[in-house]
Amino acid sequence: MLHFIYILRIWAFIAKDVSALSDATTVEGSKFMVSTTMYKVMINDAQVIKADVMTSNGVIHVIDTVLLPEDVKTSL
Repeated sequence: MLHFIYILRIWAFIAKDVSALSDATTVEGSKFMVSTTMYKVMINDAQVIKADVMTSNGVIHVIDTVLLPEDVKTSL
């Protein structure tokens, strides 16, 4: 299984903060669309399946799909 980790900016977003976002930019410059409903959060086509996993250096949100940069997607 491959895992790709995108780092979103320098600060961490917890689940309650995400509802105010329409997009987010990674440290390397990729932009993701963010959409929320009462029962789910989507990052592009990926659904957040576990939110707010606190770590010593940030917050992890587990998603159900691998997110790839556009240049990688077009080369596949």
